[in-house]
Amino acid sequence: MISVDLSLVVQIVLFLILWSILRRVLFGPVGRLMAERERRTEGAHAEARALSDEGKGLQEQYDAAIARARAEGEAIKGEIREEAAKARNVILSQGRDAATQKIQEIREEVRKEMDAARAVASTNAEALAQEMAEKVLGRKLT
Repeated sequence: MISVDLSLVVQIVLFLILWSILRRVLFGPVGRLMAERERRTEGAHAEARALSDEGKGLQEQYDAAIARARAEGEAIKGEIREEAAKARNVILSQGRDAATQKIQEIREEVRKEMDAARAVASTNAEALAQEMAEKVLGRKLT
């Protein structure tokens, strides 16, 4: 059985003294270290979240900048295509005009040569007709 005597009171007093010493020497500093560790851990987590959010913001800015650059590139490409189409149309128009002019020149030249050939042929035809008539008639025509 347990007997309650003075040693029990001494043990309780010693226990309280030991508890008080341990609380000041061991439990207090360990508790403060754990609290400090928790504070730093939370701070590191908060900083990591902030950096992650900042990274997401920068990624969004980068994506937006890339999208703008692509849009500008497409706009510039469209302008270049328009300018090229206009230049092509101008060149084709100039080529058609030059071809039309050359065709007109050639037609005019052919017409002149045909007129000259007709005149020569007409002259030659009259002479040939006269010669044939003389041979058929057997006499010279005057």
